[in-house]
Amino acid sequence: MTSEAMQTPPRHSRVGLWFGLGAVALCIATVGFIAANRPAEQSLAAVENQKQVDLGQLVYQRNCMACHGVKLKGKPNWEVENAKQAGIPLSADGTTWHLSDQRLFDAIATGTRVKGGKSERIHDTAFGDAQGGKLSDQEIWALIAYFKTTWTARQFESQKETSLRERPVGSTAPGSK
Repeated sequence: MTSEAMQTPPRHSRVGLWFGLGAVALCIATVGFIAANRPAEQSLAAVENQKQVDLGQLVYQRNCMACHGVKLKGKPNWEVENAKQAGIPLSADGTTWHLSDQRLFDAIATGTRVKGGKSERIHDTAFGDAQGGKLSDQEIWALIAYFKTTWTARQFESQKETSLRERPVGSTAPGSK
């Protein structure tokens, strides 16, 4: 061997280069396809489930209407009450659509809500059966589905985004912490 032959750097095949770029492109396309076709995030409060909405309306009439009014409109002068926010509107007229599914669930189940890092009582009693209340988790999710039917499309989408943003990492549905 001559010294000239030993100093020539090896040449890479263009076929190998194209094969490598093709493999990278295929991986990117596969990830994009999987992300685009994964199932949508599901809420346990499904407005498209008419049976659930009907149950929510019945539960509302039996347990909530006395304080929150007909058609979820709230008590007159609800903003004036300062001890608790008794009788706030749960419809599009109120602010419940600002809360995630999980925060709505927790507020109903425990009778408290967290605001500014502090927990405050919003009901005299907790309604969730785990807290000794009279509503099952299924009934609370049905209530939330019923509330959502009164919200505007913009409010509904905003609340959906809030729920997705507040969902714990690795969680698949509200309620799974």
